[in-house]
Amino acid sequence: MSIFEKVFKGEETVANEITRKAAFRLGKLKENGLRRPLKMVLGAKTQAEEVFRRSYRPKDDPMRLLRDLEPEERSRLKDALMELRERQSQGEDNLIIRDFRVVRKRLQLKWPPFHTYSAVVRAMNGS
Repeated sequence: MSIFEKVFKGEETVANEITRKAAFRLGKLKENGLRRPLKMVLGAKTQAEEVFRRSYRPKDDPMRLLRDLEPEERSRLKDALMELRERQSQGEDNLIIRDFRVVRKRLQLKWPPFHTYSAVVRAMNGS
């Protein structure tokens, strides 16, 4: 299954209409076997916009789609990565980069399943 078929799940005709001018891996091969980023050059800007508009769909796949960064954005991201690594080495955890800034992850509340609430409500109502 191609990347575009994952993004356009159920719409294979749209996925097949996207033309790729080039596709290549970035960076050097690593000994630990991790995959390198894949850079794809698409046929038209409208095709790239369509891919990014629908890129929220692959939830079950560890695939991420990132657009090209301007040189200023690239330097801001590099600075944020250095700050993130420095703060993590000092023992801070739950940090992420959002909008080129290092911030703490929001606490995700784990609510009990809904059926436990309905059991409590029934018990309170006496049924």
